[in-house]
Amino acid sequence: MKLSFDRVTSALALTFRNTLNKFIGEVEENFTETVANTKKAQDDAAEAISTANEAKMKSDNAQEQVNTLVVRAGESSPQVLQALTNSDGETFSTLKGVLDSKDQRIKEKADITYVDTKLSSVASGSPKGTYATLADLQTAFPTGATGIYIVSADGKWYYWNSSAWSPGGVYQSTGFGDNTIQRQYLTQSAKVGYPFAPMSTFLYSGYDLSNVGKAVKNLTIFNASTTDKFYFERIRLSSGTLTIHLGKVGWLNPASTGSGEICASLVINNFVATDAVTSVTFTANNGTNISANMVVNWAEMDVAGLNTAKPLNKFTYDICGFHQNCIFNVDLTKYDLTKLVGIPNTIYCAVGREVNLYYRNMVNLDDPSEYFVEVKDLEATECLIMKKCMRIKPTKAFTAQMKINLYKGSLLLGTLKPNVISVEDTKKTMSLLCIGDSITANAKYTAELLNINPNLTLLGTRGSGTNKHEGRAGWTADNYVKNASVDTVTNAFYNPSTSKFDFSYYMTQNPISTPTFVLINLGINDVAQKIPNDTTISNLQIMINSIRAYNSNIKILLCLPIPPSTERVDQHYLNMTSLYDAILKNFANENIPCLNLVLDRETSFPTTTTQMSARDTTLVTKVTDTIHPIDAGYFQMADALYGYLNAI
Repeated sequence: MKLSFDRVTSALALTFRNTLNKFIGEVEENFTETVANTKKAQDDAAEAISTANEAKMKSDNAQEQVNTLVVRAGESSPQVLQALTNSDGETFSTLKGVLDSKDQRIKEKADITYVDTKLSSVASGSPKGTYATLADLQTAFPTGATGIYIVSADGKWYYWNSSAWSPGGVYQSTGFGDNTIQRQYLTQSAKVGYPFAPMSTFLYSGYDLSNVGKAVKNLTIFNASTTDKFYFERIRLSSGTLTIHLGKVGWLNPASTGSGEICASLVINNFVATDAVTSVTFTANNGTNISANMVVNWAEMDVAGLNTAKPLNKFTYDICGFHQNCIFNVDLTKYDLTKLVGIPNTIYCAVGREVNLYYRNMVNLDDPSEYFVEVKDLEATECLIMKKCMRIKPTKAFTAQMKINLYKGSLLLGTLKPNVISVEDTKKTMSLLCIGDSITANAKYTAELLNINPNLTLLGTRGSGTNKHEGRAGWTADNYVKNASVDTVTNAFYNPSTSKFDFSYYMTQNPISTPTFVLINLGINDVAQKIPNDTTISNLQIMINSIRAYNSNIKILLCLPIPPSTERVDQHYLNMTSLYDAILKNFANENIPCLNLVLDRETSFPTTTTQMSARDTTLVTKVTDTIHPIDAGYFQMADALYGYLNAI
């Protein structure tokens, strides 16, 4: 039914509409101001913003209903009645009651005074300071302060709530004090401050320092200006102490381009190269504030041969200098990686027993024809420098240091200085147990040891007569540690209750007296079967530990196994040299006979004469066995081993 104009006058409708619009305008004005202020608040003020949003939703609902009522006030009375009921289902007798209720809720939920108080205490979203603990903050501002402050202990930001410091939630990150950020936690882009070339190289003159260059992976200089230039100076190894000095060009005279005073040093006592890539730190000296961090692959830091008598000061970085935050990388392709290998720190020999050390076996190349090995500084009457080897045939006991240099043309690539010790042959009474592969199973070097010293007793469960041993053809160190048997050949050292190599079990199961020496001659088959060196090293360590657990007085000889013939594929020999390095590095304190050096790889293996091919009847000599030497080769092994049996 249409609503009569007489019952609702136009004056009444106009007044109602104006009053209503004025009220809504005030509500919108207050709310707009509230929203603008709440946007400045941080985490704690977010609660006020949420409340204001809720109020806005309710206000919008009221506005929508009132607007509808006003626009359509003359359409029907049921719509007026609908306006008397709010969104929560409450019914009022008048529209004013509905609007008063909503106004009251807005005042309760988003009081502008409350919001202003919160905003005034925060003032700005940026923290004004950082304190280690809340107690420190309270001590600094016992009566409060404007702004927010970070507490490192809990990572939260705090504001003054008019009576106390209140937490406002976890800040975006923990506050950092001065000098508290460590470089390793920075990103690569943060570490590198200058756009230098990513690959730069060392320049050197007069000395080969590639063994140092290829080991350095990066170097960072701290506390240096962008105009400073540095260089390495006086790299030395003396009595096991590695020293590398860092010099600053022009330290004494800024205009100088020559050498300056050493400003930082790296000193490592009891230096032993390891495979791990390790970060080392230069320490400042002479009152300077220069420091540097260098990452080194110690496996490549082959500095044993560096001259200790004079400084090597020509190792200069000559492109842009080392600068603050400038990480420098060495291009490894610039350096020759050929080096001396398989040379233990001490080589023993016995008076009257000739030992030949072949140059070709000292280099990690199968065909080192472009290289030259020079041996110096041994007693001339006891040693003879031959074309292919150095021959030691001592007539007396002596101790000397041999100097072995490796050259490529006129360039010195490296130097090693093993000790050579000659001892008298006393034919002392001793016993020996040899553990090995087919080289031992052939029983030829063991038989020759019996011929050299009749007072030697050989022990073992294999062999015949007095020529006893523990050699098993084709076996690896892995077999001895992990297998009860291989191809029907049993492992006398395998304890079935523990499933591993057990020397104590071996001794209790066999009528064998405690040996004076245990010789381990393994590795050839480990390399041939591509067992990782790390696994072989671990297996050898298990065997050594087990022997010493039974009796720590047993003397252990851990041999560097003989290399293959030159007829063997190149990679096999290179893999053998890698095993030699691994043994020398991991068993530096063991006695290591250098059987790898004593055979001529060209002539110490069996050969036959045959025609060149089916179509070429030219007779040639070919190697028939590239692993097992001729009898003379086994005898040379015995001569070399006998020096260790007499000396240790």
